[in-house]
Amino acid sequence: MLIIDIMQEIASNCLRLGVPLSIIDNNGYGRQTSLEVYKNTKQKCYPNGQAKITFCSRAIFKDSKMLPVERFIEPPPIMKREKQEFVEEKPDKLINNTNLEMRSDSSKRAKEKVFDITMLNKFDYFITWTLDKEKIDRYDEKEISKKLKYFLNNASKRFGLKYIVIPEYHKKDKAIHMHGLISGNMNFVDSDTRLIPNFKKPISKKKMEQLNLSDTSDGVKIVYNMPQWEYGYSTAIRIYGETENTAKYMTKYITKDLKKIFGNYYYAGGKVQRNPEIKLYNTNYTAVNEKEYYIPQAMCGFKYLKTDY
Repeated sequence: MLIIDIMQEIASNCLRLGVPLSIIDNNGYGRQTSLEVYKNTKQKCYPNGQAKITFCSRAIFKDSKMLPVERFIEPPPIMKREKQEFVEEKPDKLINNTNLEMRSDSSKRAKEKVFDITMLNKFDYFITWTLDKEKIDRYDEKEISKKLKYFLNNASKRFGLKYIVIPEYHKKDKAIHMHGLISGNMNFVDSDTRLIPNFKKPISKKKMEQLNLSDTSDGVKIVYNMPQWEYGYSTAIRIYGETENTAKYMTKYITKDLKKIFGNYYYAGGKVQRNPEIKLYNTNYTAVNEKEYYIPQAMCGFKYLKTDY
């Protein structure tokens, strides 16, 4: 075994055990410890001035600025960086279809991604797209995925569409439909219905008159249709309020029991920003007065904090 291989193996084992290890970089520029390469605190910074901070009892967040040492030390398996692709990466196959833990971890990562994308981008409308059985097989995942991808790519090129779309099964008949957030120069037509507080579904203008409500009444939202969505019925409602509330609402569509309908939890594209600014540093973990979540498989604990920066 080569010396470099031995060094890499020793370093990886020490990192998994949380033991600091001093090594010399390949250019001979001095010594760095694993705690200098890896930090125990990760802070995500969002455009609205908010931040989400993750504290770990071990230094597992790799500082990419330590380039010389990166060649020698691979990050622990649980922290390998995800590829920046068109959609969320696929999970490993479930072992005997019983590994719910892996599915739960995958859905958690997807939920974090959906939250980040929503916080980082200005979306104008919350949309729901359904499928007309006369135009497309509402149960054929392959056909729907093909049509959806074509529509999204075409709208992005022609109308500057930015989007994050989450497919979902209908509770009763398992027909597929989509929820999401969009912005761009799309065509929106007044549906002559309105969404009002305490009503789950939009109501007609006639019903509004009976309730003595108008478009200027508190909480009333105009419901639009999207003629360019030609595969079924569509609704679009302009987004109001805090971005964080919208982000939290979107993550509710991602649950640990949710099946990846098209092999993905969501589609996102149209030049959306995906990754918030990340700051890595070390913190006195025991001094952080927040609830701890211990992960036996990783042999470490986590604490979380939301704050302004």
